[in-house]
Amino acid sequence: MIFVENTDATSVRAPSGVKIGLDDNCAEGGDVQIVTRGGVSFSSNAEIYGSQIIAAKDISLTASAGGLEGVSLVSGGMLDVTSNGAYGFCGGAGMANNYEAAYFRLAK
Repeated sequence: MIFVENTDATSVRAPSGVKIGLDDNCAEGGDVQIVTRGGVSFSSNAEIYGSQIIAAKDISLTASAGGLEGVSLVSGGMLDVTSNGAYGFCGGAGMANNYEAAYFRLAK
């Protein structure tokens, strides 16, 4: 779990080819939760498996997000995922550590 207090639009950012979580075909464990008061920006070729990202601002994944499987993205702003992505569905499997609520509120 990673909690970020920074409120910048790119408080969580990574270069091309970032990999978050374990590519384990939706098995239990290997997940990551990132919660930020700011925004998230990942360059091309991001891979995210069985993980959750909650941002008070925008979430941006640029071209060729080639491995998005069992991912929960919650944005207080815009969610922008550009072209050539590949997505997989886990039906809720492998996401036991995710935060669940009818809504989220990041309060100070």
